[in-house]
Amino acid sequence: MVIIDTSGRSRRQNRAGIYASAILGCLALAVAALLLLIVAPVQLDEGRDFDAARPCTAQGGDDCLRSVRATVAEIATHRNRKGSGSYRLILIQRDGKRADVAFSGSPEAAPTVSVGRDIAVTYWRGQVRFADYPSGRKYSRADPRDDYRAPMAWGLPAGIMGLFGMWSWLWWAKLSHLSRLRYPWQLWVPVSGCLTVASIAGVAAMTAGSMGAALRVTGGGALVVFAVTLVLGLIAWRRQRGDDTVAQRGDDTVAVEPLAPTAEQVIQGVVRGEVSYANHGVALIAAPGSLAVSTGLTGGSRRELPSSLTPLRVRPEYWTDPGGSLASKETKPLVLECEDNGVPVFITADRKDLPLILGALESRTVSTTAAPARPAPTP
Repeated sequence: MVIIDTSGRSRRQNRAGIYASAILGCLALAVAALLLLIVAPVQLDEGRDFDAARPCTAQGGDDCLRSVRATVAEIATHRNRKGSGSYRLILIQRDGKRADVAFSGSPEAAPTVSVGRDIAVTYWRGQVRFADYPSGRKYSRADPRDDYRAPMAWGLPAGIMGLFGMWSWLWWAKLSHLSRLRYPWQLWVPVSGCLTVASIAGVAAMTAGSMGAALRVTGGGALVVFAVTLVLGLIAWRRQRGDDTVAQRGDDTVAVEPLAPTAEQVIQGVVRGEVSYANHGVALIAAPGSLAVSTGLTGGSRRELPSSLTPLRVRPEYWTDPGGSLASKETKPLVLECEDNGVPVFITADRKDLPLILGALESRTVSTTAAPARPAPTP
């Protein structure tokens, strides 16, 4: 017997996935649109205006480059935990005005600057954009030429992950009946590809020579990743095609050989279902002739599983299973489908522990049925 839920219950169970995917996907796309269509173009235009600016003439104005002489009165340095840092120059201009200008790096790095040094600083649109030291030019942190990189580095990955969010919404809303697996390849293959493309986009935005170059690198990387994920998807489909069906054949049954326990062993696992002993604890206690649930891995109350509990088969986790997953870096869970007087019961535990659980259930059956009752003594 294979327990398969084909009712509307599964649709109610994946409602959280539908809502979460739609909300996160729309939010990511909205952030991407804001950064890529509004913020980045504005900052890109400002950088182009700065590149096109020329030295001021007699008429002056904020859109021209205005240079003034100033003396370095003070240098304030700051270093972060990674070792990189910045510094600020407190300048006294020839007209007596003070200016506070921030630079990246260190004042000891070329071009160097020291207190008392006379330098030329250049204003554009009311801010000092660069300073000319005797040893060279240094652009301040108000340099607008690369300001578009940060919104691109966030906007491109956000847009890519927003597209995955929309695919995830479509999967949970319309296509989730194609696979009962808790982690179907139709989700983990696309999300792996999207994360890879998002990483490429973020790096390209920060390192490419221009916005166009960053988009070309991202597009080329996306084509390569798409080809790789297509191959991975085909491989996963071939490996899981038995799992990705709602047919009644139980193609995803996992062969597990029972191993009778020789001593009491505590196993991480849970029992779920509409029975009184479900969700009693976080551990199972496998012993010769018995299997119990316990409230703790190192102790606590225990409750014996009844003799009416009958194991049916071992299979992967389904998203229709009650409760959450036990999957982690150390745990690869499987589910033992059971039946207790017609009521479905699910025992979830690590793959390596399923033989002991099956062995404990079988030895329990043997110990309760194989020993005949002793005849009454003859008077």
